[in-house]
Amino acid sequence: MQNYLLLILITLSSCIKDYSSTTSSVIKNTTGHLIKIEPFINGNLENNSVIIISQCSEKKVIENAMIRGKATGDCFGRLMQPYDSIIISFDGLKKSTHLKFSSSITDSFNYVLFSNNRSFTNNVNWNKLTLGETKHTLNTLFEYSFSEQDYLNAK
Repeated sequence: MQNYLLLILITLSSCIKDYSSTTSSVIKNTTGHLIKIEPFINGNLENNSVIIISQCSEKKVIENAMIRGKATGDCFGRLMQPYDSIIISFDGLKKSTHLKFSSSITDSFNYVLFSNNRSFTNNVNWNKLTLGETKHTLNTLFEYSFSEQDYLNAK
């Protein structure tokens, strides 16, 4: 009987809790304009991926995506990099085209290049917040905010 209890104790004490992380992404519209985010692949609009954000509101586009290990997941902008371009429109009148990482266009007229500090697809431009961290877990939130200046810069 003692051997049996000892075996159970050894088995239970050898369990190691797995590391896990959750990551969320929020897009904030701090402007007084309706924003529409339209991703294109091979020159075609991906209708299922269009995002509309009302004036002075926010939209959670990834909610608690779970990943294995204690690490920060990707922000939504990084997940948009496979698209050719992302067109951001304000009230359907003014637009800016955000180009993907590998774009060869060097003329920045009417384009937001990946290297621009306002590039939607460049994960460096997303504000990263650690919401909680324990020995085995990490909870991260990424935020991207559209400002009135983004509206003014659009053509």
